[in-house]
Amino acid sequence: MTSTMLDLVVLVPSRHEASNVTAVAERVETTLGVTGIAWQLVFVDDSDDETVAVLAGLAAVSSDVRVIHRPVGARVGGLAGAIMAGLGAVDSRWVAVMDADLQHPPELLLDLLEPLQAGTAQVTVGSRFLEHAGGREGRFRPAVSSVARRVVRASLPRARTVTDPLGGFFAFERSVVDGVAFSSHGARFLLELLVRGRQTLVAEIPYTLATRAGGRSKAGPDEGLRLLRQVARLKLASVPPPVPVPARAAVAVR
Repeated sequence: MTSTMLDLVVLVPSRHEASNVTAVAERVETTLGVTGIAWQLVFVDDSDDETVAVLAGLAAVSSDVRVIHRPVGARVGGLAGAIMAGLGAVDSRWVAVMDADLQHPPELLLDLLEPLQAGTAQVTVGSRFLEHAGGREGRFRPAVSSVARRVVRASLPRARTVTDPLGGFFAFERSVVDGVAFSSHGARFLLELLVRGRQTLVAEIPYTLATRAGGRSKAGPDEGLRLLRQVARLKLASVPPPVPVPARAAVAVR
């Protein structure tokens, strides 16, 4: 389903996820296909393997799937850069972002969208740290994630509006990012959005991080260094602190 102005675009950055992208497309279609809203699934792909052909096949058989392939030399900024490339190529009232590895459940896209549709929030964040949420990241990654989350929340007051400011599963009104100068080099686009976005209300939904369906994680030591640089840069921004966030409720950002 396409139109000159879509209701929702689902942006999915991908790199070497040939074993997952078909399932992503099928599950998004099952979830959104019955809603009656105008939507499109957009893969922003940085792959050099068979993922390129798989995505081309998906786009060829469905007008609801679009692929933006970034060739070598044009892959500025990693995940955050891919999201910004997607934003620059599409137009919609709402944007949702999720990973291509199926750790973010496509079935919860409607839960992310609900506060935006109701007008009770302009940004909705999926959180692994709310009640009834959980993760399956092994033993090492949760400890690293917990330390990083504490550093971010201590350093950036606007990041305290949510319990999971470093996640990759979120949705927002396009109006909160239009005209805002985001950096494409940040490790986490959500963090950039929380600090620099024009939103006044933020909501959260709980979710459980699923086990990776296939492929392998792209995370590495360099990502931690990029995150530290991003936090230092954002800390220089003069932005008033928000009201503390209650779980699963919208919070005003002053």
